[in-house]
Amino acid sequence: MKPLSLALAALALAAASLAATPVHAAPSECTPAGDCTAYRNRLSIPAHALSYGGAAFTLDARGIDWANNSGTATLTMRRPLDFRGDKVRLTFVYQATSGLPGSNVFAVDAIAFHHGSGFETYGGFLSPALELPEDATALLEQSTVVEPGEGWNPEGPWWYFEIHRLGSNNASLRLMAVTLEY
Repeated sequence: MKPLSLALAALALAAASLAATPVHAAPSECTPAGDCTAYRNRLSIPAHALSYGGAAFTLDARGIDWANNSGTATLTMRRPLDFRGDKVRLTFVYQATSGLPGSNVFAVDAIAFHHGSGFETYGGFLSPALELPEDATALLEQSTVVEPGEGWNPEGPWWYFEIHRLGSNNASLRLMAVTLEY
């Protein structure tokens, strides 16, 4: 009888240990946007997977060279099946290849839609301004938090994000990836 009670006690201890530590909990990770939300899921998308057009963009082995503050890059994706929240965080990883000073801001217009929806963006979300270093080799990241409102209701089965550049730095940067956290 003692081996059975010891085995049950060990099983109860192991179960309590698992219940105390969530298996999929992501660590709280603050970004330059100041958002320290502990998002449970993360999806990184290489810049080559974005849609873009116009003279402002050229393809590079490390990403997409974005010549100035004109042009738009977009991301269209299915809403993740395990999405249970109301906001998402988009983090842009890039290199300010000009080495010129000035500020950079990413603006995101976001909509969720379904088959038969009309296409219209209403407003947007901004990253905090980041003063770019005078170092053409520096790798940087900036985040924008997309919350309900401004046309964004994350319940649609499809998500669309339209990405613009703002700020006083109108020189080139190389967008390398976009990370979506939810």
